[in-house]
Amino acid sequence: MFPHRLRPAQTLAALALLASGLGSATAAQDRPGYDTLQTLSVEIDAGVATVAIDNPPINLVDAQLMPDLGALAGLLAQDDDIRVVVFESALEEFFIARADVALIDRLLTLEGPSTEISPFHGIVEAYRRLPQVTIAKLTGIARGAGSEFALALDMRFAAESAVLGQPEIAFGLHPGGGGLLRLPEMMSRGRVLEIVLSGRDFTAAEAAEYGWINRALPDAELDGFVDDLARQIAGYDGAALTRAKDTLLAHAETRGLDAYLADFDVFVAAVQSEAATAQVARFLELGPPSVEIERDLVDVLNGLSDN
Repeated sequence: MFPHRLRPAQTLAALALLASGLGSATAAQDRPGYDTLQTLSVEIDAGVATVAIDNPPINLVDAQLMPDLGALAGLLAQDDDIRVVVFESALEEFFIARADVALIDRLLTLEGPSTEISPFHGIVEAYRRLPQVTIAKLTGIARGAGSEFALALDMRFAAESAVLGQPEIAFGLHPGGGGLLRLPEMMSRGRVLEIVLSGRDFTAAEAAEYGWINRALPDAELDGFVDDLARQIAGYDGAALTRAKDTLLAHAETRGLDAYLADFDVFVAAVQSEAATAQVARFLELGPPSVEIERDLVDVLNGLSDN
């Protein structure tokens, strides 16, 4: 859902930095660049970086958050002192709500086939390939691009009160940020189609049963569990952690960047369809992003379709 696309020949860490639109970072104590991020705060302790996503009101993947995610991926890729990265939300009700639908009109004039990967694909793939172990600590709502970002990380743990969803079908679309590439790695075809074609919200317990997340935990236990796991992993040899990740990626890697080009081309075609164009326009008429709309997004979208 993003306007610019990048050359697949570039390394994925560089892709993330270029997608961010940021140049060289300035020094922040002994860790250059982390203090330049506007929507992400980073705390580092004992080899664990805890990243709080803070882009109110709903942690939308927009022109503010996406550049910071890209810049952070590039910074982490070059930081040998960090072994584990934990992503959490600074907002009570949202991990990442979704991508900014207002950006979708940028895709209406694109003509394929693509020769360049989209920035969001580049960013999530950069996170998938980071040398560090990456963990999503999910609280609140993670829909659309929020789910797809979490899917690119190594592990996902959720509070029992958390909600996951891929609601794109209600826009006349489908997951266009790698969801249809990664969900099948974790569950059966039937379950992927249930998630994508129903567009409904799934509880954390359902997501754990399906393999979408590692496990659902009582809300009061989530922080302690993830903190203990992150510190345990960070205590091991960093080179051993990276070798294990690289070996797993090598075994699983049956596609190249062509898969992302094809994924983006199909999504652009969906965006340019009459049904999607009309539904997106109706949704944008509701006004700027709000907590109230996002709480019941699926019902809101279905209501628009009924009208």
